[in-house]
Amino acid sequence: MLRLKGQVDKRSLARAFDELVARHEVLRTGLVERNGVVLQHVYDRIQFILEEQDFSDLLEPERRVQADALTVRICQTAFDLAVPPHFRVALVRLAEDEHLLVIVLHHVIIDGSSMGPFFVELARLYDAGRRGKSSGLPNLALQYTEFAERQKRLFAQGNFDNDIAFWKKTLAGAPPLLALPTMRPRPAVQDHRGERLAFEIDKPLTQAFSALCARHGATLFVGLLLAFQVLLQRWADTDDVLIGTPVSAIRDEDLAPLIGCFVNALALRGDLSGDPTFTALLARNRSSVLDALEHQQVPFEQVVAELGCPRTRDHSPLFQIMFVLQNFRHKPPELAGLEIHEIEVDPGLTKLDLTLEIMEGDELACSLEYDSELFDRPMIARLAVHFRRILEAVLAEPERPIGRIRLLDEDERQRAVFGWNSTARKYKQRTPAEVFAAIAAERPNDTALICDGQGISFGELALRARQVATVLRSRVVDAAGPVGIFLPRSAEALRRSTSAASRDMRRLAPASPVCSEPKSLSAASGGLFSTAGYLSSCCMSPSPIVARASALAF
Repeated sequence: MLRLKGQVDKRSLARAFDELVARHEVLRTGLVERNGVVLQHVYDRIQFILEEQDFSDLLEPERRVQADALTVRICQTAFDLAVPPHFRVALVRLAEDEHLLVIVLHHVIIDGSSMGPFFVELARLYDAGRRGKSSGLPNLALQYTEFAERQKRLFAQGNFDNDIAFWKKTLAGAPPLLALPTMRPRPAVQDHRGERLAFEIDKPLTQAFSALCARHGATLFVGLLLAFQVLLQRWADTDDVLIGTPVSAIRDEDLAPLIGCFVNALALRGDLSGDPTFTALLARNRSSVLDALEHQQVPFEQVVAELGCPRTRDHSPLFQIMFVLQNFRHKPPELAGLEIHEIEVDPGLTKLDLTLEIMEGDELACSLEYDSELFDRPMIARLAVHFRRILEAVLAEPERPIGRIRLLDEDERQRAVFGWNSTARKYKQRTPAEVFAAIAAERPNDTALICDGQGISFGELALRARQVATVLRSRVVDAAGPVGIFLPRSAEALRRSTSAASRDMRRLAPASPVCSEPKSLSAASGGLFSTAGYLSSCCMSPSPIVARASALAF
């Protein structure tokens, strides 16, 4: 998003975008599926519409709220890839001499390296429109469709065979998913809703870490990639860490002015087994990264197809986490007569589970883009803190094994090791019957149990238990030993077992071996027992009969 200060020539701006679409076939190409194959369809001409909105009559902060809502809508509205153009532009009027220019481009038509030609040509076309003259832009020697055809021919001729063989060997047996801990289960269909968290690595730490990498013959890219892999190793508890990274294709002179998606993705596999030191891993990673770069020409989509990676809707194939190190920032267009400032926008979307993007400079400007369906902001904030601690730890002791790098500070360690494990509690020494009586007194209407769809409250259960206990005490007071209660599994069993808790009585399950023979039951009950039928009669009849085990008829 660009903030424009000055008088905007709306007609010239709309015409500039229209002429840009006419110059570049990729901006008027639709992608259609026929018999399971995606084909390009280039339109001779399409109508480009510059959306205009006027919020100048609104007061702050409502004006800002409306502008932000418009930006989110434009960013999150899906493109129909069969119908070009695959980019949207909105001009938002905030005041007479202040506008916002919102430009959203789909990755299928453009990458970071193409933003330069896009903005340069836009500026020249806008300036020419204001002056009523020709832009003087030279005709394009090639179109992006011709570049795509060239890639297809190279593959058909076997030019990528060595590259494909390398990737098959390198990625053989790679885990299909890097299972980071998540706050919520992974949804069946990834909706790509995301957020960003920004943080910085200060200048002293940046310079010291760069020097460490240089001393061991590694670039800053290799060092930061390794630090990120160590972090993911600890969080995912795996030594096999696969991360994606984008690489820009080397353009020939005839490809330099083209707009299109020339970026490729590499799957960098980190082997962190054996608990090596960070410096040992630097040498190991440097070699693997160099090997990967030597085989970057084969398109990532072809690697996925050759490996036979299953396509699922809940995660991307091969890797779900990406590392990006940028050493340049594209400049916004220099539109004649306007002062332009670029505004960072969080579109609320993410392509993958997690992406660490770092802008190289005196300080490292870092951003973690994450899937908000899987992670929440506090969790990602801890991840950022742990990344910084790894950088600090390897600077302090580069020869320390990576498994001994402490990610937790002292407060976090005390809480995790001692605080969360300090679960000892003092309890009052009460019998089960006393505990039940206390609950029944405090929450008499709460459901105590459900049996066969019948709910019984604590109050009702306590009342019935007291009735049974009263009868038992009055009838078996002369018993020399414990009284057994022989009951089937039911709600009534719990009622009567509860009553027995206040006296030395035992409940015998019907399936218990001691219930199979009268002698066994007599021995187990100690002489007196009660059955379900007997107890029911006790509560109903004024003259219940107490039976002895030896007299029980089965």
